[in-house]
Order: sequence, then structure tokens, then C-alpha cells
Amino acid sequence: MRTITAIFILASLCMPVHASTSAAESGSPVIYTAREFITMDPTKPRASAVAVRDGKFIAVGTLQEVKAAAGATATIDAPLSDKVAIAGFIDQHVHPMLASMTTYTEVISIEDWEASGGFSPGVRDRDGYRQRLQAAIDQRGIRTEPLLTWGYHHYFHGGMSRELLNEMAKDLPVIV
Repeated sequence: MRTITAIFILASLCMPVHASTSAAESGSPVIYTAREFITMDPTKPRASAVAVRDGKFIAVGTLQEVKAAAGATATIDAPLSDKVAIAGFIDQHVHPMLASMTTYTEVISIEDWEASGGFSPGVRDRDGYRQRLQAAIDQRGIRTEPLLTWGYHHYFHGGMSRELLNEMAKDLPVIV
């Protein structure tokens, strides 16, 4: 199976890259080539080159198309020549599902969180986690709907089991 390395264009192309630094700083266009750029543009879904000037894309297409659009002062930089590049930033910590879940979830995480229900300070030990979980269980007014909590980490918070949850919440379903 072939491995495709995803490079995040906006992050990598808007920063100076080795040989093209002087061109990027002078305002001259820089043409980047790749095995393939996945553009996310339905009218031109694939490209083999892009041109950037002053941190903005000025051309996308084949190398010949991009050279013509960028002009004679453009320099070519090929750090992505054997890579497949994807447009956009991807922040693996802000998944759409996670973002939607935290609107109705009791966040008890190893890191501080600013959740829709307010600030949730991080907790990094077993006893602290269990105290916060017990407080969330005790404060839950509606006992027929499950309490959904997010942020549990076994390395920091210790073991978790159905028996432990049943002991902590005898009359409340808890989803960790």
C-alpha cells in the first residue's frame, strides 16, 4: 500500500521555506510543486503546482499554467515534489463531533477546558477525577437521562469499570 504524506498547504506555504525565503520576503512569487495538490475546489480538484506571493495564493494548476500566471520573476521550490498536499488547517483536537459533544458533556479532562457550560479545570490524578465525577453525579437533577462525561485518561485517572460507575451512581446511567 502506498503511503501518502499529507502536507497542510496553508501552514507550510505561507511560512518561508529554505531556498525561497529571499523570494518570499521580496514579494516575488514562489511556485511550489507537488506530486498532487488536492484543492477542495470542485472546478479544479487537482493540481501539480501553486504560486504564492506575500502569503496568498495567486495561481493553482499545472506547472505551465502556474508559471504563466506567476510571471518571470517567480522562483520554483520543490519540497513537496514527492508529496500529496491537502488544502487547509486540520486541528486534531477540535473534531466536529467533540465540539458538539462538549455542549452537553461534563468535561473532566487532564487539561483545562473552556466549555459551553463554563471553565473546567484540568485534573491529573485518580482521586481528583473521582471527586469531580462524583460531584457531577450528585449535582445531576434528572436521574433518567445519562450523564455523559468526556476527558477520562487511564494513565492519569486510574482504572475505570462498570462496577466503579455502578458504585458511584446507583440510580444514574453514566457514560465515560
